[in-house]
Amino acid sequence: LLKLGSVTPGNVIIVNNEDDSNVLIHRVAAIMRQHGLTEDDIDGRLHVYSGYGKELAIAHTAANGEVVLTNDGQLLQQQILDEDVQAIFLDPFISLHDAPENDNVAVNKAVKQFKAIAANTGCAISLIHHTRKMGKDSEMGAGDAEAGRGASSLKDAARVVLTLAKMSQD
Repeated sequence: LLKLGSVTPGNVIIVNNEDDSNVLIHRVAAIMRQHGLTEDDIDGRLHVYSGYGKELAIAHTAANGEVVLTNDGQLLQQQILDEDVQAIFLDPFISLHDAPENDNVAVNKAVKQFKAIAANTGCAISLIHHTRKMGKDSEMGAGDAEAGRGASSLKDAARVVLTLAKMSQD
């Protein structure tokens, strides 16, 4: 029998490079309302950042092909340490690096920068990634780790791969 340890609230960072701050504020408020949460429940542990207009970039590919942490990446890593952040959600993956999306070697190098941040900080990192275009059949990607767009090295490097899709009529 597996006995789970206790769960304690922790600090969380959400970075969304696609939506502006106004959208993110309304989204968080709606989630809080849906789950009956108040500001006291969050208690300053949720940090939400919009990269809309000025994307947060974590990994950069240098002229020699090596991938390094950007200044943003270094600052984020330090913030995780300074604020004892336990989990970070980054959306979308494609905007967080400049590696060619379909190049397995380059994407793998970019992913290693995120893994290094996780190893250096003890923080869980979730990378949100888009699926390939599926037209009206978006539900076909549900549960399919191969549904992600671009290089497969991203899902190969992940510990957990989840897919979200529209529900089918069935």
